[in-house]
Formats: sequence, structure tokens, C-alpha cells
Amino acid sequence: MKVFYTDSENNVINTTSTQVVLFIDDDVYNLSYESTEMAWMALLSSDIAEDITLTFKGYDPAYQCKNTTTTIKIRIPFYYTVRLFKGGNYTNNDIGLMSYKNDFQYIYFSFYNTSDLPLSDLRYIDRLFSWVPFYKDSFTHYDDVYGVANTRDTFWSDYRDGQGTVKLYECCEHNYSIYILSTRLKGLSWEYEFIKPQIEKFSYDSKIIKDFRPRVRENTTMDIYISAWEISKFNFTMNIVKWIVIICIWLTATFFITQASWKATVPFTIGYFTIIKMMGWL
Repeated sequence: MKVFYTDSENNVINTTSTQVVLFIDDDVYNLSYESTEMAWMALLSSDIAEDITLTFKGYDPAYQCKNTTTTIKIRIPFYYTVRLFKGGNYTNNDIGLMSYKNDFQYIYFSFYNTSDLPLSDLRYIDRLFSWVPFYKDSFTHYDDVYGVANTRDTFWSDYRDGQGTVKLYECCEHNYSIYILSTRLKGLSWEYEFIKPQIEKFSYDSKIIKDFRPRVRENTTMDIYISAWEISKFNFTMNIVKWIVIICIWLTATFFITQASWKATVPFTIGYFTIIKMMGWL
């Protein structure tokens, strides 16, 4: 555990004169300062699942230190290995032949949220119109610490050779939604364990299981059968909207051009869709 002290402007304090003490129930621990990390270090361990309340108190002759209290959850992890197969009719004999091998980059679990309604999170509008020239994100806000747009707790894994193994911590009393994700940029690693990968804009980010609850805290293999629509329904919808916009612009421009000369519509149409293609909108 790393403990940081900051000033009123949120700048990390780098000083060896500050003493930081950790209180856990009736136990007291003096934390050691690591100048290379600019933080006070503590190592906590437990062999049982429990919630622990931590109280940090600082003492420094040059600063007026404020105490803080937080709760950490200690859980014994278990693993879900998810294997994805093409949807439709199947038998035990052909399951292996219908496996999605390396079609996706990541698979992740997120706590099921009943408030996930279209109007509760409008970031999808930024994704919908990201192809439009000069469009700037209007509904996506980036976290100041991590520099990403979504810090909601997730548990993720690379998807390789037909499966991904996700480490989970909460069982039985929590429901999850399951997603598959790919980004436009391949080959880079993601360093945050509990934040879904956001290296680059998504090729797709699709929910394939809406509501799922692990019943036992043990390692499990889970087979899921999905269709092409489930894989990329957002991209499918986005392409429809894109074509509607492109056709509406073409029809409007063609209408005004025909007022002067209908013969000009042919070269205009050829040039219009050529430019659209060159700009990568098709």
C-alpha cells in the first residue's frame, strides 16, 4: 500500500519530517517513507475475506495534517475462464470447430448496474459521431489521475486462443455484466487491473451477458454462445447513422445542383463519394 500526502493544491508532499501512523482497530503501525516513491509504504495481508477500516494520521511541524479514514476489502480471488462460441445450433461434437479464437482483444466483467439506461450515460454519442470532421467529445470526461474516460470497476483479461481468464473477488451476493472489447490500436499492454482497457478508441465494446451471478467461489469455465449482432451491434447502428447522414447531405446538395443543371449531378456524385472514401468515412 502507498500512502500519499498532498497540500491544499493537491501537490504531493515530499518530506522526510512527516510521520504517518496507521490505526487498525486497536493496533497502531508507523509507516516507512520511501523517497523514490514519494509515499509512505505499508504491507497488509490477511488469509480471510473481510472489510478493514483504516485510519491514517499525519504529524509534521511544518504542516497541519488532516486525518483520513477509508475501508479496504480483502477478498480471496477466484477465476472465471470464458470461452466464446458462434451462436446457433450446436452439439458436443462441433463446439470446438465454432470457437472464436482471436477475434477479440479483451473480455471483462463489470458489476451489474440497473441504472445503465440510454439517457444515464451519453458518452455513446461521442462514439457515434467520432467520424465527423472537427467533432469534439462533448459527453466524455477524463479522470485527472488515470487520464481515462471510464474508471468504473471492471475485472478484465486478454482474450487469446479462444478464451480469457478473469480474476474475480466478489461472489454470490453480486451480479455482473459480461462484455467483449477491442480497440483500434493493437499490441499495447494495459497497466490498470481494475479499469477496463482504454488504450485507443474502441472498435467495439459490447455487452454479451446482461445479468450474471457466480454461485460458488471456485474456479469455473464458462461457455458463451454469441451472434455477429452481439459482437458489434454498436458499430452496426453507427454505420446506419453514418449512411443516413452521408445520404442526406448528398440528396440536399443534389437538389440544389439540379436547379442549375441536372447533368452536373453525375460528376458531383462521383466526386462526392470519392472524397468520402478518401477521408475514410466509408
